[in-house]
Amino acid sequence: MFMLSDQMFINADTLASLQIIQSENHPNSHKSSSGAKESLSVFGLFFHLAHTPQGKQKLRQIFLRPSKNLDVIDERLNTLNILLRPENSPLLDNINKSLKHIKDIRSVVIHLQKGITDMGKGSSIFRGVWANIRSFTFHTLKILEAVRELSGGRLLAICNKVTDHRSLFTIE
Repeated sequence: MFMLSDQMFINADTLASLQIIQSENHPNSHKSSSGAKESLSVFGLFFHLAHTPQGKQKLRQIFLRPSKNLDVIDERLNTLNILLRPENSPLLDNINKSLKHIKDIRSVVIHLQKGITDMGKGSSIFRGVWANIRSFTFHTLKILEAVRELSGGRLLAICNKVTDHRSLFTIE
């Protein structure tokens, strides 16, 4: 659950007028999950930076419902300041590479709950759901390692959440 009280409501006309999210046919456009082409808008400038389905959805939510909470805004700015430090560049590249390999784990878990483990490719740890879980775990651990090594990372709330072992193993 989430509350909308800390989020700004912006109607479709405003989004189009400010060119926050705008669909149009243009040769330099990115295709969104809805099938429309996202191009020369603010969202279109950042869309290629999100590599996972979850990241793309979260980025879209951030642009559609910006936060009014100053603590959230400050946390995001501090995160960007630390991630964009030159000494963090190699670690950010490693995080970026690992994020490209993370699939939508929600759909993988749904298949697992239904008892579908091989998705028609034959049962093996190297195929299907189990391979996706193995890949997710491997790349998540690589991200965790890189986050722990970030210069100034201990100042960030997101890094503290990721490195807090209790939160990693708590089932809600």
